Amino acid sequence: MPRTNGGSKPYRIWIMRTVVCLLNLCFSYLVYGQTASLQYVDLSQEDVSFSNEWSYPEGIFVNEYGQVSCDGLCPPEIYQMKISGKIIKDSLERFYELVDTSHQYHSMKAEVSCYEYGYAPFMKVVQQKDGTLILESAMNVATHCYLHIEIKDGIVKAVVILNSITNRPDGKTVFKLKDGGSIKIDQKVIKKGYLKAKFDLEFENHLEESKPIFWKGLVYSEIIQQ
Repeated sequence: MPRTNGGSKPYRIWIMRTVVCLLNLCFSYLVYGQTASLQYVDLSQEDVSFSNEWSYPEGIFVNEYGQVSCDGLCPPEIYQMKISGKIIKDSLERFYELVDTSHQYHSMKAEVSCYEYGYAPFMKVVQQKDGTLILESAMNVATHCYLHIEIKDGIVKAVVILNSITNRPDGKTVFKLKDGGSIKIDQKVIKKGYLKAKFDLEFENHLEESKPIFWKGLVYSEIIQQ
């Protein structure tokens, strides 16, 4: 089973933004395109060993002194606990109370084509009280394009959303799903509280017809119950 990532702390932006948005149905305004096909199949042959790989939260790194440290998206008070980049010995305990250095286990492996997309191998999965599954991939400093999927009563809706930091006046662009997309879900795994799914989704690019927008790969993630 994939490991959980532990409790998130302040400054873990994508986790907090994702959960808050999902719980408050912040995507109710979206106008979806085509729907994708949905199949419940046996995906036991699909390799999800990527779920054993992990990354530190954004801004966390091992410094030249062998200490797990933080730079960038960090609580401001921690900078007083370092001298020339080294965490002061007497401040170590308090430092790690403030900074989340937990291992973030990967929950997605995908081939992605989108604007302003870096490396973000995480997919959050939430099941609402009415049974609706909401999937959303992560954003980070280098990734401003993310996938949002809604599965309800056998119907799959999906969009890609670009929160551009460069060339959009309103900072947001929505790409609608093209016809022919598919999602396959392992029914046995979902009964155990995890989502193992294979997806192949292409989206309309109204900005540049010559540039494809797509998300293809696997997700293996614990399902958060709302």
